[in-house]
Amino acid sequence: MHLNLRTFISGMGPLFLAGAVRAAEAPARPAAKGSYPRANDVNPYLKHRNNGLVSDRFPDAVVTGHDDRSYRFYTDLIAGKMVFINFMYVRCRGICAGNTEAMCRIHDALKPRMGKDVFMVSLSVDPAEDTPEALRFYMETREAKGRAGWTFAVGTPADTEVIRRVFGAYDPDRKADEVVTNHSGMLTFGNDRNNRWAALPTVSNLGQVLHSFDNITRAPRSRYI
Repeated sequence: MHLNLRTFISGMGPLFLAGAVRAAEAPARPAAKGSYPRANDVNPYLKHRNNGLVSDRFPDAVVTGHDDRSYRFYTDLIAGKMVFINFMYVRCRGICAGNTEAMCRIHDALKPRMGKDVFMVSLSVDPAEDTPEALRFYMETREAKGRAGWTFAVGTPADTEVIRRVFGAYDPDRKADEVVTNHSGMLTFGNDRNNRWAALPTVSNLGQVLHSFDNITRAPRSRYI
């Protein structure tokens, strides 16, 4: 599925939820009061960029990488890059293992380009527990350690919520969304330079993912806003 700005932003919620998996018992997120605001209303970073790009809506919050370095989520990890983005957490006993294995297969297939013109970002949805040390342990146990161009990162709880909402990676059912294992199983990928983005379940057929990624990243810049 290839998405332009309008369909990407308006449709990301249902799109990501299609890849979510629920569990009967799981730790809950800290509950916020009241109804959920719209993604744009909780994104304090929108005012900083107005370039007509899908990524203008991507928060530029500071996150900490598995290497203990601080990164701006958009400026350092996405801006001007071809990138894959997914969500995970260290204690996950559900979809994370399969998703990370799928990411490793994508990395293997694109190995000559990784860290040069293609990058990966795996963002924790459990910032209360996932330290950089925990992320490094996860990477080692999931054979993701030492892979060029792949950053595992964690933000503050507040910024993580902003990022999740802007990416549509949340469940509109408030009670379901408070359970951390209900996180999105979707993989977002695109080329920030030509303003083309798409999303598929992370465990999609490798050939399908690579074909879609190639189409998206080689396509001419979208002028539809």
